[in-house]
Amino acid sequence: MATAQADLTTAEGRLAVSRSNFTQAIGRPAETLEDNPPLPKAVPDDEKAALSLALKQNPALTEAQENERAASYAVDDAVGALLPQVSVQGAYQYSQQSYNSTIGAGTVVHGLGVMAQVNIPIYQGGAEEAAVRQAKELHSQAQLNVNMTDLQVRDAVSSAWNTFQAAEASITSNQATEKADEIAFLGVSKEQQVGGRTVLDVLNAQQELLNAQVAVVTSERDATVAAFQVLAAAGMLTAKALGLKVKPYDPLEHYDRDATRWIGFGD
Repeated sequence: MATAQADLTTAEGRLAVSRSNFTQAIGRPAETLEDNPPLPKAVPDDEKAALSLALKQNPALTEAQENERAASYAVDDAVGALLPQVSVQGAYQYSQQSYNSTIGAGTVVHGLGVMAQVNIPIYQGGAEEAAVRQAKELHSQAQLNVNMTDLQVRDAVSSAWNTFQAAEASITSNQATEKADEIAFLGVSKEQQVGGRTVLDVLNAQQELLNAQVAVVTSERDATVAAFQVLAAAGMLTAKALGLKVKPYDPLEHYDRDATRWIGFGD
C-alpha cells in the first residue's frame, strides 16, 4: 500500500511538471488532448533519407558552413589591405555667361577633369600581415567547426533514428504483452469466482495488466518524441514541414521590404 501511494505521488508530480512545461511552451494550459496522436507525416522513410536531409538543411550545420564562408571572405579582405589601391575621381564643370555689352555675345565654358591615384604599400609595420595570419587561423578554426558539426549531425541523426525504430518495435511488443495480460486477468478473475484463485491472485494479475498498459502508453510517447528528434536532426522541425496551420516565417519578406531604406526604425 505504501509503495502504491509513493508511486501515485511520484506520478502526480510528473504530471504537474508536464503541465507546467506544456503551458510554458504553448502559452496556455493543456485542455483536451488527443489520446494517441499519429506520428508526424514528415518523418523520412529511412535513416539514409534522414541523413541526406540533415546534411542539406540542419540549422547547426548550415550556420557552421556560412560562418566558414564568411571567414574565407575575411581572409580575402585582409589580403586586400596589402595590395595596391587605385582610386579614380572625375569632375565636370559647366558655366554659361549671358550677353554682355562690353564683351559682346555670351560665353559657355565646359570643363572636364579626371584624376587617378595609385597607392602602393611599402612598409606598414607588420599589422596587415598579422591581420592576414589571424584571418587564416580563424578560417581554419571555422573549417574545423564545420567538420565537427558535420560529425555531430550524423551522430544525432543515427541516434534519433535508432531510438525511433526501437520505440516503434517496443510498441508492438508491449501491445502483445498487454493483450496476453488482459486474457490472463480475465482468466484469474473467473477462477477466483469459483474459488480456484484468491483475491490476491486477482490483484496481482490486475497489476500486471496495468503495468503492460503503462508500458504501451510509454512506448507510444517515446516513439512520438523520437520522431520529432529525427525531424529536428534532419532540419525538418518547421511549421511548413509539419503542415501547421500558421503562416510560415519568411526572412526574405522583411529583407526585401527594408533592404533599400536609407533610414528607418522598423515595424
